[in-house]
Amino acid sequence: MLSFTLSADDIAAQYLHQATKTFYNARPKLYAAGFPRPLDLGCPSEPLWLRQDVENWLANRPRRNDHLAAPPPPPTQDQPTKRGRGRPRKNGGAA
Repeated sequence: MLSFTLSADDIAAQYLHQATKTFYNARPKLYAAGFPRPLDLGCPSEPLWLRQDVENWLANRPRRNDHLAAPPPPPTQDQPTKRGRGRPRKNGGAA
């Protein structure tokens, strides 16, 4: 295999840390998320991806927790701070 291409086994193990079967089953969702398509070599063989395409996609893909990366803005005068999740106090909230 060429050093600038990756097989499904390589992508699954080295980049996505999944089993190859899991990678194959997830390909439709990955393609919908912008994952690069395999190279068309003109013959039915093991699919190969360009290493640079996969690495670019991994570096630029949206993450599940991207919204957690930036700290929330401080509360304003109109917005009270949140308290714990417990039940409200029986005596009206006085300490």
